Amino acid sequence: MKPTYSVLRARRGADATLETIADDLRASLPHRDSTRCMNPECSEECIWPAGRGRPARFHDRLCHDRYHLIRGRLLTEMEDIKHALDRTPKPSTDERIYLENQLARRRWLLERYPKLGTDPPKQVASEESG
Repeated sequence: MKPTYSVLRARRGADATLETIADDLRASLPHRDSTRCMNPECSEECIWPAGRGRPARFHDRLCHDRYHLIRGRLLTEMEDIKHALDRTPKPSTDERIYLENQLARRRWLLERYPKLGTDPPKQVASEESG
């Protein structure tokens, strides 16, 4: 079994220079060439491109659009819940507990839908700024 990159670097000790990084990467245990689609509801794989080009985060356009749709929906609902908690008169104790639970649930779900470095579709962009 091939050693990991960090093991190879540690073995080099004082000889671990910037010039030896490429050699250590080639000789080390490789990372996977595929990973799951970024949409948490999808189990399809995305493959690292063999040549040049941007690697896919989503296995198809539908998953990409659905990801941004759900993320935008969660953000909008969280904003509404926050406003409901801050309203005057304050919500009853039962309602406040329910709203806080629902807010926590959406935060938990949103962890699976991080903000990506790409621009979301236009309808979602307006929801995020709301």
